[in-house]
Amino acid sequence: MSRPRGAVVELNVLHGEMLPSYAHLAARAGIDAEFHVLSENLALGPFEGTGVEPTVVPIDVDDPHDPCRATDQLRERLLDGGYDFVLMCTPEPVDRLAFALDLPLPKLLVAHTPTGTLADHPDVTWVVLNRHATVRHPRAMLLDPWFAGPVPDREPRRDPVTFGVVGNLQLRRRNYGSLLRGLDRVRCAGFAPSDVQVRLIGRWTDAELPLGVPLGLDGPRFFAAAEERGLREFLAVTPAAQLSNGELRRELAGCHYALPLIDDFYAPTRPYLAGKASGGFAQAIASSTVPVANRRFAAGSGISGFHGHDLDDVATAMLAALEDDDDVLVASLVDDRERGLARSAARLRTWAEAL
Repeated sequence: MSRPRGAVVELNVLHGEMLPSYAHLAARAGIDAEFHVLSENLALGPFEGTGVEPTVVPIDVDDPHDPCRATDQLRERLLDGGYDFVLMCTPEPVDRLAFALDLPLPKLLVAHTPTGTLADHPDVTWVVLNRHATVRHPRAMLLDPWFAGPVPDREPRRDPVTFGVVGNLQLRRRNYGSLLRGLDRVRCAGFAPSDVQVRLIGRWTDAELPLGVPLGLDGPRFFAAAEERGLREFLAVTPAAQLSNGELRRELAGCHYALPLIDDFYAPTRPYLAGKASGGFAQAIASSTVPVANRRFAAGSGISGFHGHDLDDVATAMLAALEDDDDVLVASLVDDRERGLARSAARLRTWAEAL
């Protein structure tokens, strides 16, 4: 029996951090996968340092923010490539979904924000990347995107203890207010910036964006609030405005803990507890960086290796982390990662073999 062949398509300029997981899961499931990815995405090195080297076909377009201009050529490639199916990594906005639905091949469509209805379509299986989504969508395929290469060796802990926050600094994506309140309590408990640092890994000002599309970043507002509270010295930022995927992974793996800043108290982050995908949280698991996270969010995501807090009480979990050497939690997180990847590959294999 021949191995299934799949085309993995990413028409988004971002989301490259997820591509190594798709490559790993496909290989583990016995699928020959070829990746069709925007050149602008490939320039950020999505596979850098992961040990996976899939076949990649660049998609070159004049405007990376309107990649559907290249879909006639891409459609021809996909139909002439001898593929058994297509995995569409980002089938949004609506023009990309329409392109995917029009392909006369079985399709896996990744729903990054599956908080509403996932419409039934012929030859379509929806994929979710957050276990919370399976409550609302039990028929969707769960793929845990928890691969970023071999589990890195952890350095012995030394001061300052570093908490990493991954992602563009946007108040609509993370509860940065809980971080400031948490740091305030950490300081009151006797810790100084020489003991504790929060490293912000990502972009924080629109002026640093090379992609030409402002993201409405809230860095200046956040840093002004930190300065007003006397907390600025607890904060560090990554040196590059646009990190490659490899640099992002190394930055996070160099932190002792990860802070998702997602909770069920802050309204903008509640969709993550309903199934919205969080690339930063997935990368923490992939790099075995123990999350300091809302208990409902982390446990419901299928991991046991984390320091938990209720609602937005980040400080309690940070203080617990500062008193713990975490060898047990790291080992638990590594086991969680392996179980999630094994189960995801088995689901993908079963689906592909049924084609």
